[in-house]
Amino acid sequence: MGADAGRRIQAIKSGYIHATLLDPGTLSYAEKEGLNVLAFMGDLFPFPFQAFATTDKKLKENPEQVRRWLRAMVNALMFVRDQPEEAAEVGIKRLRVGNVTKSAMVESIRRYNRAVAAGVPGLPSSEGIRNVIDYEVRQPLKIEREIPQESLMNLKFMEQVKAELESKKTSR
Repeated sequence: MGADAGRRIQAIKSGYIHATLLDPGTLSYAEKEGLNVLAFMGDLFPFPFQAFATTDKKLKENPEQVRRWLRAMVNALMFVRDQPEEAAEVGIKRLRVGNVTKSAMVESIRRYNRAVAAGVPGLPSSEGIRNVIDYEVRQPLKIEREIPQESLMNLKFMEQVKAELESKKTSR
């Protein structure tokens, strides 16, 4: 059905499909359309649902810019997690998401936040990484051997940013 969540919701309502995966924001809309939540993927598979990618050239030539960007992203994530009401106001003003109400936005943020780790977030769990490799790489490609995570991702910069932010929190 593609990436258009509205089209997938209509496909369920018409009986064309029986279920679909939705992001937390779209889930509120789906419920208003009379659909039921079957499961929250963050409860089933603790793995990150997004990633940041860049080139080897960027990592080599401007590592501090990469760290600053990651730091800003983690601080934004903590703001959304820790202050959902304020985050909803920012979202409504800045994202121009149509005529969504503040209460609907807050509910979507709270659902989204269920997948955000306490403390300084940003690194997937070992189980999460294993799940992604198994379900998104090994099974679809029918690869029998184990795939080391280091061959697919470099978390060095994120680990540095997380350690820096954690040390700032403990020194306050």
